[in-house]
Amino acid sequence: TVDVEEIMRIHKSLPTRLGLEEIEVARAIIQNVEKEEQYQVEAILKQKKGT
Repeated sequence: TVDVEEIMRIHKSLPTRLGLEEIEVARAIIQNVEKEEQYQVEAILKQKKGT
């Protein structure tokens, strides 16, 4: 069985959890990247339509 000391050791070895602000910043970055990708796809489609 797993004893308390091993559980504590495992718990201490885990990385710290991200804060809410860090998560919100990461989400905003992802959304911006997705928007930029969408703009690029739309620009490519417009170029192909024009030729």
